[in-house]
Amino acid sequence: MSLEVSPSDADRARSVVSEHPLWAEASAHVYCESDIFSSQKSLIERARLTDEERVALQSALADTDTVLVVSYYTADKTPEPLSGGGKLYGFLVHPHSFVLLHAGEGTWRS
Repeated sequence: MSLEVSPSDADRARSVVSEHPLWAEASAHVYCESDIFSSQKSLIERARLTDEERVALQSALADTDTVLVVSYYTADKTPEPLSGGGKLYGFLVHPHSFVLLHAGEGTWRS
């Protein structure tokens, strides 16, 4: 379940993420669209993470039931509607302290 994030929380999350090298890589693409939402921390159980990463994230989120997800969908050219794909950069941010907890890469396809 995804929940909307207030504009001020979205700005704080973007600011934290913008200090990470993967953000610089994402923002250098011709096409770069962001999405920020709050999700139940059970998302961690479905994510492609190592057991160590999963345990560390659960520990870091022990005081909350949610996590902020900041995603950047990128491509080397602007994709056509319903036919695009590219690299996905994902970041997990603590919803109260705004500490960057995890950064990773994957792919997306529409």
